[in-house]
Amino acid sequence: MTSKDMDQIRELLIGEFVRNTKSKFELIESRLDELQEDNLRNVNALSKNISAKIEQLQQNSKSNYEYLENLLEAKLKESKSLNQNEFNNIKSDIEAQKEFTSKSLATLKKIFDAKLKTMIDEMDAKSVSRASLSSMFLEHSLKLKGSDIEDEMQNMFQNSKTDSK
Repeated sequence: MTSKDMDQIRELLIGEFVRNTKSKFELIESRLDELQEDNLRNVNALSKNISAKIEQLQQNSKSNYEYLENLLEAKLKESKSLNQNEFNNIKSDIEAQKEFTSKSLATLKKIFDAKLKTMIDEMDAKSVSRASLSSMFLEHSLKLKGSDIEDEMQNMFQNSKTDSK
């Protein structure tokens, strides 16, 4: 047998198998290429989808951050406004209290001055000068000569009370 015969025998025995295997291998390679292309498209689509969702999430986060920041600023302004209003209310209460106290003190001063003036006037009315006191003693001394001293003393005290009124 020659090499040509051997080739023919080989061709008959395994030729069909090799051809079938080769075509199946080519079919598998083409299917593998299709799957790789599909996978690449899916990965690209998934990547774009994830990128879009990440971008949307960033925008939502930014919007939420801005919203919360604005809300915080509004609350701070409201708090400052309330604090300012409370301060103004306290200030006006203090001013009203000052005014009330000032008026009360002025009224008390008027009452005190009036009472003091009345007391001074009463003391002036009740006071006796030295000259009048001396003349009263002299008068009473003269009256006491030859009379009952006790009666005269009582008369003197009664007279001094009526004189001072």
